[in-house]
Amino acid sequence: MRRGQYVIVDGTEYAARVWGGGKVSLFIPQTGPKPDGWILGRESTWSRKIDASKVSEAFSISTRAYLDDVEVHVDSVNATDRTATVRAVQPTSRSDYGAPPPHPLLEALNDSPYSIDWVGKVAWDRLSNVDEAVGRIDPSTGRPIDNENP
Repeated sequence: MRRGQYVIVDGTEYAARVWGGGKVSLFIPQTGPKPDGWILGRESTWSRKIDASKVSEAFSISTRAYLDDVEVHVDSVNATDRTATVRAVQPTSRSDYGAPPPHPLLEALNDSPYSIDWVGKVAWDRLSNVDEAVGRIDPSTGRPIDNENP
């Protein structure tokens, strides 16, 4: 399961962050000792910045799935522990404050003045009907590329 930005460099796919201004950060899981030229990154990863001109392809993935019968967006994934942070697609209105979550593994995240978002960290194998939407992005800017008229 994937979510976020990815790039292809020298034939290898990396999780990435396209910063714009011609720079890209690459991320690999911390499954062994630190490789030469890499530094400590986010969420148990090693990171390295490169020039966007070294990227042969860049794309962004958004993912939706079901947690039992609740449709969720996948906000982030952790490939090392095979978990996903998910958010219910349908938030609850603030007028329903105190209502139970749509799923027992979701908790209220009260960061909106209008609704309550339901968020949780779950194992990948709890999700079904996973649908990944892939869109190309410009590696030098991070902006979407018109995928119908490249």
